[in-house]
Amino acid sequence: MDRISILDTRFAVGSETGPRSSIWRAWSHQNEIYVVQRSLAGVEKISLHSSRVCRKAFTSEHGLPVGLDDRATIKWKRPPSPDQGLGEASRVLMIAFPTDFLSTSPKQALDKPITWVPAAPSGCATILEMLFTHETEEQVRQEFAATNLRRVVDSVLLPNGELFILASHVSDWKNRQVRVPAGETHPGYLFSYSDPDNTGRPVRIILFNQPNDGDALIGQELGGYRKSVSDSDAADNGIDTLTRKEVFEIKHGRSKLKDI
Repeated sequence: MDRISILDTRFAVGSETGPRSSIWRAWSHQNEIYVVQRSLAGVEKISLHSSRVCRKAFTSEHGLPVGLDDRATIKWKRPPSPDQGLGEASRVLMIAFPTDFLSTSPKQALDKPITWVPAAPSGCATILEMLFTHETEEQVRQEFAATNLRRVVDSVLLPNGELFILASHVSDWKNRQVRVPAGETHPGYLFSYSDPDNTGRPVRIILFNQPNDGDALIGQELGGYRKSVSDSDAADNGIDTLTRKEVFEIKHGRSKLKDI
């Protein structure tokens, strides 16, 4: 039987002794869910509200950055949770962790237990999904087991009757490289599946789309290192250039639990 409880989980893709992603935390407060990348704790968080209005925003502790009139950089409205008995869930957040972009350096201190989600094979990505449903946890696990494609990492039954699910699955990945050109205040970076100097990819970046109402927030976390890449080299090697205007056009809304 599902039970109303409190969610407070720290998770990462990979392993404590091998290549891994950043550490993430998801927690609940009453009917609200919050998600943060540990290195950005106190700076930025994702809020999944029971009103269905969701936000990726700078925290109140950090304050409003210069030049912005709202702490929220992304706002959207998640789909409603489907009625019980339909075998459906609403996906609200999905993050890809490509295995060939995981990092071995530097190591983050592990002062609290971490749920390690296994990394996918090379050339693939581990996908972490966050969903809301009115099905029971037992029903969700049965639906996932029927196809053996997804597994429940953690879940919580909220006081309002919604079940929040953190799930994982493996997907193919194209290993697109991304460069951040050097600027007046920062060096150049390359986020690549190739690490010829064995840097360990000490820098990690998370890239998100701009979802419309009814869609999910989609992200990818990549590991990289300091490296300046010229425009000609980028073009010759098929390297994408990150700009403030880049949008990843991926849309996901309500889906069957078996087909998500």
